[in-house]
Amino acid sequence: MQKERNSGFTLVELLIVVVVIAILASIAFRLGGIATDSTRRNLTIERIQKLENALSGYYAAFGSYPPVQLEGRSRNFYYRVNGYGIQQVSRDPDSSIDLKTAEGWKQVEAACRAQPVSMEFPYSEGYQDYVKAVADALRDRHDQGDSRFKDNQALGYGFDGLRNPEQLSSKRNKGDWAHTQIFKFGLMSYLLPRYLLMMGHSSTTLYDNFDQWSDNNEIPAKFEDGVPYNNWNDLNRDLSKTDQRWKVALLPSQAITSRWLVNFKESLACNTMTTVYGVNIKSNRDEDGGKAGGVSVDNPWPKIYSVADSQSGTGTSGSQQYVLNEITMNDGWGNELYYYSLPPFQKYRVWSAGPNGKTFPPWISPEELKTGNLQGSQQLIRSWTGDDIVQMSY
Repeated sequence: MQKERNSGFTLVELLIVVVVIAILASIAFRLGGIATDSTRRNLTIERIQKLENALSGYYAAFGSYPPVQLEGRSRNFYYRVNGYGIQQVSRDPDSSIDLKTAEGWKQVEAACRAQPVSMEFPYSEGYQDYVKAVADALRDRHDQGDSRFKDNQALGYGFDGLRNPEQLSSKRNKGDWAHTQIFKFGLMSYLLPRYLLMMGHSSTTLYDNFDQWSDNNEIPAKFEDGVPYNNWNDLNRDLSKTDQRWKVALLPSQAITSRWLVNFKESLACNTMTTVYGVNIKSNRDEDGGKAGGVSVDNPWPKIYSVADSQSGTGTSGSQQYVLNEITMNDGWGNELYYYSLPPFQKYRVWSAGPNGKTFPPWISPEELKTGNLQGSQQLIRSWTGDDIVQMSY
């Protein structure tokens, strides 16, 4: 009589099933990773192309590409940087750089961002409660010992935004970004309506009396009669009144940006701005690293700064801290794109650092890498730039 066979799995069969499932799961995970990377790469290319379209529109209107200033920075990556990522150009640059260290990469990144993409500016008073709530939440996380914020000294102190711009008065005569961090005139400040977006604080001390604004802007003529505004206070008065805002919106320097604004539809990382000339510019994509959807405690997005001179230390004392709003364009990995153009601004380069988030100055030739302090770093630099995504129409 034949013995009845046990219908259950043997140990060997069970192990085989487990191995097969593990292999299939591994394949699925890899394919998912490939799909995610491909999606982010395609998004990056799409955004670079949109930015190129806007740059072409700017060139057609003005005969050059945006003349983004260095804003107190330098393309020399031998300068050390401070805690805000700003080069300490008031000191002599080092004679060497160790690219294998975190500090070395910070120096390279600061040089690559000498002509930044982002525009930064104070929040309008209408957002002060919002700024304070975020600042308090970040400070609480720091005080609770959250490891993500333990090294950020600025979060250890309370502040309530920029309620009183007079607290910055000691820096009003500092015109460059390296010494006072109130405005940042990056690429987006040329491609977007600068006055409409960057102005709006009720205290015109920021515009009439601070060199950083006046050195980078000329008072325009009024739309209705062609007579120049007396001062920035007059322009800001029109801007702050709903029934007069159209006068600023129709200034040629502002209205001309509407020609290419559609390229930024749902593509920019910003907190408070949504619709400009009827175009929603704010991105809600997860690929922005969480930055596009607003500020959260887990992703502290506005920028935290101090009134103290950025060249001389952190200066994280008392109520002297403030935050800046920002509008920029990120790649698919949530990192800001890079821009590079030299006078007379007839050529440009836009690129992404790719998935590894690291790049290297494109103005350094292969021959230069074989000499001086960069000898022996060629392989590391190639690993940084090998996944870069460069704009297509250079």
